[in-house]
Amino acid sequence: MTSNAVLLVSKSEELKKNTASLLSDHFGETFSLQTFQSLQEAIEHIEQNTPIFDLVLVEQLNSSVSLLKLLVGLAGAAPMIVMCPDEAKIADLKSLGESISFILPSQLEAELLASIKKLEFAGKLKLKLGTDSFASIRADQILKMKPLPIDVYLTLGGKQVKIFRQGDEVTEQDVTKYSGQTFYLRKDECDQMFQEQVKQIEAASEDPIDLDRAHEVAYMSQELVKSLISDVGFTPEAQRIAKASVNMSLKILGSKPKLNVILQELKKKQGNFVTSHSFLLGQLACGMSYTVGWKSPSTYFKLSMAAFLHDIALNINTDEQELTYEEAVRYGRYNPEELKVLRFHPMQAAEYTRQFSEIPADVEQIVAQHHERPNGSGYPRGMSSKHISPMSAIFIIAHDLILFMMRHPDIKVEKFYELNERYYAQNPFRKIIAALRGDIKIA
Repeated sequence: MTSNAVLLVSKSEELKKNTASLLSDHFGETFSLQTFQSLQEAIEHIEQNTPIFDLVLVEQLNSSVSLLKLLVGLAGAAPMIVMCPDEAKIADLKSLGESISFILPSQLEAELLASIKKLEFAGKLKLKLGTDSFASIRADQILKMKPLPIDVYLTLGGKQVKIFRQGDEVTEQDVTKYSGQTFYLRKDECDQMFQEQVKQIEAASEDPIDLDRAHEVAYMSQELVKSLISDVGFTPEAQRIAKASVNMSLKILGSKPKLNVILQELKKKQGNFVTSHSFLLGQLACGMSYTVGWKSPSTYFKLSMAAFLHDIALNINTDEQELTYEEAVRYGRYNPEELKVLRFHPMQAAEYTRQFSEIPADVEQIVAQHHERPNGSGYPRGMSSKHISPMSAIFIIAHDLILFMMRHPDIKVEKFYELNERYYAQNPFRKIIAALRGDIKIA
């Protein structure tokens, strides 16, 4: 196991003990701590052995500033945290470099952890926070699980602490106590939670089906998988959630998914876009498929599964209705990492789809192409209509239409075709649009 090598320079045995305990809590067993009484001892050791440290901690009391400067030079690229006796000493040493973090010994735990997190975020330190066995989950998802199927943890004082137990009925007031903190689940228990979610889907699928409840359960199912897939992988139990959700959608659709009926349902859901998007997208794509004459159950399955999976890698909060990459760039409100996630989420979702056992290849293709555009202006690959599959074209049109309806609730659907007639002028889009135009009659 890779260790983080830490150098500590201090005469205080209590400080050494406290620092060792703090690092142990924070890194687990993945660190080695080497201590020296003085800067001179540390410098001589480095000069003779040329060790590489990942982090250097120094208690700077009355030591020579020149020795500290020498240690800074010998430490190379290793991040350094200097503990000073008072604010005046910190002010004297600030000129040594912006890469050094200065803290007070009385604030050791809080300040050291804050400094370490900054270094981690900057990519200068690879932490082992004790969360290797844990997966993060959002507070709103915890609130939807009543009762909790598994325990929930927080990182407190560098340790994973159980704050909610299996079977608890967690309230909004409960999670508000820990505002701004990240909640965690044990990775080895996530499959148990997935199993419980499958039971929720199956219960919602029983006749007579409550459509509002079905939408709610489908949304929660997709959000759980989205939240945890990067940490736990697309496990067989996570795949069961996808299959169960798709089967519920197909049961609601029936063998003859009428497009106008689906559009009427979509109209009802305009004020609740987020919780209905993927569920209704799959149904809308199936309704279009039925209209153009592609009526096989396997086609409905592919389109519905693609709807469940298409945004599975888009686990960031953009606070927008299906914000596209182009819009995110134009608005300028998102950092480079968020923009990267938006741009490449179709490829990442396709990668997750490849992990799915016994899934048709068409599903991966639809997922990978769902943000491509007929004129080649889409992403992530900039493919034009001649390289986009017919099944993907139906999905793209459904995706465009559902967004149009949500953003323009008072405009007739026919207007969507009028505005986009030239845009969909090339096959396979043109043939699909020609078959659809006469079928849609929504006020």
